[in-house]
Amino acid sequence: MPSAVVWPAALVLAAAAFGCRAGDESKPPCEAQPAVQALIQVSDVVNVGEGGESWPTTLVVYQLKGITSLDQPLDPDAIATEGEKVFGDEFVDKRELVAYPSTADKLTRDKMTIALKPNTTHLVVVAQFREKIGSAWYTSMAVPPNTRDDQCAAVAEDEEPTLPCLYVSLERSELSGGAFAPSGFELSTFETVCAAPSTAKKKPKKKKKKAEVPKVPKTPQVPKTPTTPTTPSAPSAPSAPSMPSKPTAPTAPKLPGR
Repeated sequence: MPSAVVWPAALVLAAAAFGCRAGDESKPPCEAQPAVQALIQVSDVVNVGEGGESWPTTLVVYQLKGITSLDQPLDPDAIATEGEKVFGDEFVDKRELVAYPSTADKLTRDKMTIALKPNTTHLVVVAQFREKIGSAWYTSMAVPPNTRDDQCAAVAEDEEPTLPCLYVSLERSELSGGAFAPSGFELSTFETVCAAPSTAKKKPKKKKKKAEVPKVPKTPQVPKTPTTPTTPSAPSAPSAPSMPSKPTAPTAPKLPGR
């Protein structure tokens, strides 16, 4: 099926980028240029104009060496006027292509290899729609950190490397995709195999502890013999109660007038 995507600059195919082969001792360790494959699916209704007709859509693929510039949603006006400057020091490279709408006679299903720069960690795809809806005009993808190692290992075994896939689906004024195929994406029509997306970093190997001679445990101390309890003293006898004092006789009252 002929491609409906126009790539403005020639890309180095992944197979040609790998310079190492098993058993070739005259070459240094594999210095393969990592790559991903972009799978582009375009609807017959996309980038609709004022008259209801579909128009070609320009896509820009940015390579970044970080993702902090995406902590906040991208501003479409800033992207349109400043381009890669929006990403600051994280910008590494970019490529542009034009995706054409599908027709009744021809479905747009394109596969393209994108060679990555050595320090690229993320990809951002921007669609230049005539009308933008929310943030549905761009998507991003983290490049699996083991991409280069896996591709080098395949080349060393004289096998074709399995590349990670960047999924791009265009319909009306929306772009969907990234590291995972969006709903309705017809992967079988591309006749390719995608490497499993992964953002997990390899765990560092644990250092082996040096063998040490175990220390002899200290001899426990013998517990002290408890002291014999003392006999309690007998209670003292109660004292006898004292006799009450004798009451005094009352005095006679005085006679009046005396």
